[in-house]
Amino acid sequence: MLNFDGKPGHAMVDDRFAASPPVGQLPRLAWFGVYCSTDPAGGFWNPEETPQLDAIETDLIKLCDQHGNGWAAYVQRLDTPGLREYYVYFGGEAAMNRVLPDLKAKHPNYRMEFDQITTRSGHNTASGSAGFQPADDQRCNGAAPSIW
Repeated sequence: MLNFDGKPGHAMVDDRFAASPPVGQLPRLAWFGVYCSTDPAGGFWNPEETPQLDAIETDLIKLCDQHGNGWAAYVQRLDTPGLREYYVYFGGEAAMNRVLPDLKAKHPNYRMEFDQITTRSGHNTASGSAGFQPADDQRCNGAAPSIW
């Protein structure tokens, strides 16, 4: 269990990238935020909402693959109460900006956001990713966690 400014958190990281993030080939990092539609009632999300959130995650990963054109790698999901965040490295011909409109069309009852940065010095660090700022700033003081 992680703690972000007093809020509990949970991270799932693809450990294939832990030793060597793919920033050389995939120098940009996309952030997708999916907000719960019901009160998480003290958890990360309401258990009754799990099937919908899991369906959004499945569609998000498929759309990243589709619009990634072979230039995208999903590396992390970060959970905090009421919010699931997804991080995807990309580069080349990837069109990550096309993922969010397609995802919203499939799941119109959910608030979702997207942002992207170019990674700095080869690693995603809290100071290097301060560009990720969801509107409600419910994340780690507006910065992505350092995962390497």
